[in-house]
Amino acid sequence: MTPQRPSGGQGGRIELVPAEDGGGPRLRLRGDWTLPHYAALASAVAGLEARPALEQLELDRLGALDTAGAALIVRLVGPEQARALARSAPQLAPLGGE
Repeated sequence: MTPQRPSGGQGGRIELVPAEDGGGPRLRLRGDWTLPHYAALASAVAGLEARPALEQLELDRLGALDTAGAALIVRLVGPEQARALARSAPQLAPLGGE
């Protein structure tokens, strides 16, 4: 197994962007969602758990991702949306399927 190369070592961030058209907010995930950044990310996720339903999840600036970061994303968006995300972005799907 080849280790995943970090994307510059930037800690992960979450940005909640208000909807422009009255729909639900957008959530942007950026940087590395990995174990070294878990404590800060877990705190940020906890602060967003009581938010309105998401309209869109932006992952285009997501850096390195490991199981610690993936668990936080599931906690943030919920298991159903995480499964849908894995289906729409196969590179994020777990090895061996769902």
